[in-house]
Amino acid sequence: MEQQTKKLSFICVGVQKAGTTSLHEILRQHPDINLPEFKETHFFSDDQNFIKGLDHYFNYYFSKNRNNLTYGEIDPEYIFFEKSLERIAKASGDAKIIVILRNPVERAYSHYNMTQRRGYEDLGFIKALENEPKRQNDHFEKTHFSYVSRGLYYKQLSKLFSVFQRDKVKIVMYDDYKSSPKKVICEICNFVNIEPIDFNFDITKNKASTAKSNIVRDFIYKDNLIKKLGGKFFKSDKLKLRIMQGIERLNLKEGKIEKLTFQDKKNICKNFFLEDIIKTEKLLKTDLSIWKYDL
Repeated sequence: MEQQTKKLSFICVGVQKAGTTSLHEILRQHPDINLPEFKETHFFSDDQNFIKGLDHYFNYYFSKNRNNLTYGEIDPEYIFFEKSLERIAKASGDAKIIVILRNPVERAYSHYNMTQRRGYEDLGFIKALENEPKRQNDHFEKTHFSYVSRGLYYKQLSKLFSVFQRDKVKIVMYDDYKSSPKKVICEICNFVNIEPIDFNFDITKNKASTAKSNIVRDFIYKDNLIKKLGGKFFKSDKLKLRIMQGIERLNLKEGKIEKLTFQDKKNICKNFFLEDIIKTEKLLKTDLSIWKYDL
């Protein structure tokens, strides 16, 4: 068996709903960066995937025609499913780590809308937040109903800093990335020792949308006999993913998401996130008052 010699130079470990999809699409343009074709391999967070080994990881997910380049990955599961961090450190201990942090109230609401759009959520937003502790019984629930817990950054960052040296970690604020993407991407390139190029920033991902057909939506996201039969016919996981992504794109239409009022955000912050924000401020030595809604 060919010995695995490739290593990740950088990895963006999160957080979810904080611009990681657009970051993936932008960095993929760089001729010296080798990213997986599809964002979020979940290799380091999924036990069944991880046991396939690093040879499988690099040979399966990365282009074989782009060797001797800077290998990176962007997967927001990694900071939340904390065993991922130790696996990454063991595989590529000198990798640079990028984290994008978003206002946890807005992150939670964006996450909720995505889960609802996929047909998994039937509770109202506040009820979903209140019921989250009861809905963390397995990997599926932890993945899809973790609206609050994914936004409690103190524990996640503390774990990260216990595994990686702080000078190996770059914290990016989502608001900065959204308002000045060129500046932030330049900083990220410098951080990972890659010369910036003239990136195309005119990339829009994850726009507000809704399903044209709930039947098609459920076919994509829920288990069913047709998918099982199709899975036997199409052996390639990559091909199956392309097909499902294509069906999903065709089934989406522009949608309107009801906005939270300032008072709603303030109440949610006070009830679920304020204490953690204060602890995160101290950990990062960063002013996060913009997340506190004057509390």
